[in-house]
Amino acid sequence: MKITGSFRAEDGDQRWHVEIADDRFVTVRRSEDNGNYYIVRNTDGATVSDSAGKTYRNHSYDDHEVVQTVIEVAEKWPAAGKEEVTEKYIEGNKAAWEEAFDNRDASWGADISERIRKEAYPFFEKEMAAVLRNIDTEGKTIGQFCCNNGRELLSLVKSGKASEGVGFDIAENQVAFANEKAKELNLPCSFEAVNIYDIDERFKERFDVVIITIGALCWFKDLDRFFAIVAKCMKPGAVIVFNEQHPCTNMLATEGDAEFDPAHRMECHYSYFTHEWTGNEGMYYMTQKNYHSKTFTDFTHSMSEILSGICNNGIVVTGLQEFDHDISGGFSSIDHSGFPLSMILQGKKL
Repeated sequence: MKITGSFRAEDGDQRWHVEIADDRFVTVRRSEDNGNYYIVRNTDGATVSDSAGKTYRNHSYDDHEVVQTVIEVAEKWPAAGKEEVTEKYIEGNKAAWEEAFDNRDASWGADISERIRKEAYPFFEKEMAAVLRNIDTEGKTIGQFCCNNGRELLSLVKSGKASEGVGFDIAENQVAFANEKAKELNLPCSFEAVNIYDIDERFKERFDVVIITIGALCWFKDLDRFFAIVAKCMKPGAVIVFNEQHPCTNMLATEGDAEFDPAHRMECHYSYFTHEWTGNEGMYYMTQKNYHSKTFTDFTHSMSEILSGICNNGIVVTGLQEFDHDISGGFSSIDHSGFPLSMILQGKKL
């Protein structure tokens, strides 16, 4: 099990990033002052101190039986930085998604094979399909991050005549399902069960085209780190296309929220800039039933956060379309009311 977080020195002068893996601390100090530090976890589970005797307050790990470990952090920053950290919430989401898939309705994914055989670009919104038709995918390698049951990647590889498709998703059962569909359809697609943050060097500069679709970005707290992984996997000159929920929808309440008022559906209740959500209401769109699920955790992201994450990692924005119709299933009642509900964002790696 891996759990990560951070704590700040009691005098406020330093911030540490901490990873617990197999009951060990692995620490990276955000500092130019390199050195070896002995970090001791006291038996009260609350404080740690370095070899100089300076005391730090740990805010995250009171439930772990870690007593002592030696941390060597000399010259490991930034090489051992954020990319090696696995957040606890991601492990929770993995369990919740796998639970949802195990409880899926019989109809979920049942139409994949038939529609891909008979239709062009099925499972894409018409605006997204139009964009994809104008991208040269023939003979190319396509990647999809957070591919769910694989239907969109399978669709694009078939309709776009790609030579290869690779999809990534954290839910092992969904990935197994997607690989079965690829075999059934005899398409050159493979699906990897992996935390996006842990995608390895096998996929460095692998993709000519990358797609990211509705409901992907919200599962990552740190978009800059997410896009660093995506950019690493793109060839120079590769293109990326997002079809996502518009960030403005993060301010709206939906049915089931305490703040929801059916008479004022466009009233803004939440911060546009930052909000963390946790819930145990399951994934109704997949299961078609209400159940008390394992905990899902997701995050809202502003447009500036999305664009900064892209641009900070060597991808230039080449197009942006915004629409006043919903693609999430949560806001269709205010379609075409002038409120931004979805978007298509395009980019190219330098």
